This record gives sequence, C-alpha cells and structure tokens, in this order.
Amino acid sequence: MYSQVHIKTGKWIGYTILMLSLPLLAYGYIQATDSIPQLFPPCGMKTFLHIYCPGCGGTRAMGYLIHFHFIESFLSNPLVVFIAGTILYYWSKALYMLIKYKGDAHYSICIGFLWAFLAIMVIFFVIRNILLVRFGVDYLGELAKYYQEITI
Repeated sequence: MYSQVHIKTGKWIGYTILMLSLPLLAYGYIQATDSIPQLFPPCGMKTFLHIYCPGCGGTRAMGYLIHFHFIESFLSNPLVVFIAGTILYYWSKALYMLIKYKGDAHYSICIGFLWAFLAIMVIFFVIRNILLVRFGVDYLGELAKYYQEITI
C-alpha cells in the first residue's frame, strides 16, 4: 500500500533543516539525561516488571548513532537505526525527485514501513527479554544484576 506525496523545493529545504536539527536536539537531550537523570521518570516496565520495554535503550542508541557507532546503536535499540535509515531513504528519494522534475515532484511512500517498524519492535522486545530472563544476557547492563540475585 502506497501513499502519494507532493513536495516542492521549499518544503524539502524545511524538512532538511528539521532533519539537521534533530541530531542537535537529541544530543542536547542526551546531555540533559546524563547530567540530571532525576528530571526524567524511570521506565515503568523496567522498574516494576524487571524487563525492558520496546523503547528502552533508545536514548543510548541515538547517542551511538550520532557518534557513528552503528553496531552499538543497533544492539541498544534497532528501532532508532530503522527510523534513521527510513528518514534518510525518503529524504534522498525526495531530493532525487526534486532534481529530476525541477523542483516540483510527486512520489510514493510505502506504508509497509509502518508494519516493518511494528514487527521490529515486537520481535526486538520478545528476543531481548527472553535473552535477559532465560539466559541473563543484558546488553544494556541494567537488569542482569536483578536476575543474578534471583538465581543465587
């Protein structure tokens, strides 16, 4: 299933400015969470259920991605890498279409990316928590101690 998008050069420039400002905002957010961790509430699933939610590790993944550590970013939370890749793909596609059609273009966006996002989120949630609870594998290193204390 596809959705048609109409884009002009001015709109593309606005999106480009937004895309370039997002890493700066993410960097500021990461700095804020590192210096004032009490400002942001803890994850409820991590606190009460002692498992990771699908979003856990997203801030770290963004930090790794900003520093071009793609493997660490993927291991922290693959959704961040998927979203960044999808944005980069459609940004490049829009640029190509604008150049090809001289500043006024129509192109299609695949809604399947939303289903892929949902699938990645669910699969990652299940695999990460099975590895944590059953085998004690914790890449983020925040809950392994809890499961080691239970087995002792």
